[in-house]
Amino acid sequence: MSFEENRCAGRAAGLFAAAWPPVFTLLFFVLFPALGLELGRLGDPHHALPFFAEHPGLIRLTGVGNVGMIVTAIVFATCLARILGQRAPVALLAGLITVAGWLVYLTGELCDLAAYVNLPATYERDADVAAQAYVTLQTAGRMIHGWGYAIIGVGLAGFARALRGHDSRLRALAAIGGLLGLALFGIEYFVISLSGDAGGAHITLFASVLLANITALTSFHWVASRTVFQRERP
Repeated sequence: MSFEENRCAGRAAGLFAAAWPPVFTLLFFVLFPALGLELGRLGDPHHALPFFAEHPGLIRLTGVGNVGMIVTAIVFATCLARILGQRAPVALLAGLITVAGWLVYLTGELCDLAAYVNLPATYERDADVAAQAYVTLQTAGRMIHGWGYAIIGVGLAGFARALRGHDSRLRALAAIGGLLGLALFGIEYFVISLSGDAGGAHITLFASVLLANITALTSFHWVASRTVFQRERP
C-alpha cells in the first residue's frame, strides 16, 4: 500500500470508527430502554430474549454497525502505526497490540450477537435450553470483552507515547482511552465476575466508564483522522 493509499484508508476508517459509537450510544442507552429493555436485566434471558425477538431488525442493525466499527478501528490502527512508525518505531508495536485487542473484542462481540440474534427463535421452541445458552454466551462474551478492553488500552498507551510532537489533544485522548480501557477490564474481571450476573450487573458503574471510554475513543479517531492523516508525507 502506498503512502497516499494508507493515508486515505486510515482517514476513512477513522471517520467511520468515530461516527458509529454515538449512534450505538443512542440505540443502546436511549432507544432500547424506551422500547422496554431494562439494561440492568440484560443478563436475564427471560427478559432480554423476548425483547430481541420483538425487535429483530434493530438488533441486527446494531450488530452490523458494531462489527463494522471494530473492523474499521483495526484498519485505522494499522494505518496509524504505519504513518507514526516512520519516526516512532514504538507505534508499530502499539498498532500490533491494538489490532490484537480489537480482534479479541470482536470475538466477544460475536458471542453477544450469537445470543441476541440466534437465540430468540430458540427461546420460542425451548425456553430452558435458550436461557442456558444465553447465560453461557453472555458469560463468555463479557470475559472476552474485558480482555479486549485491556489489550486495546495498552495499545492506546503505546500510541500516546508514539504521538510525541503531534497534537497534544491526540496524545491526551490516547492516554485517557488507554486508562479507561484498563478500568473497564478491572470492572469486568474483578467486580462483575463476582456478582454471578452475566449481563446487567453493576450497570450504572459499568455504563458510566463505558460511555467515557466511547467518548475518548470516538474523539481519538476523529481528531487523528483530521490531523495525522491530513498531513503530507513525513
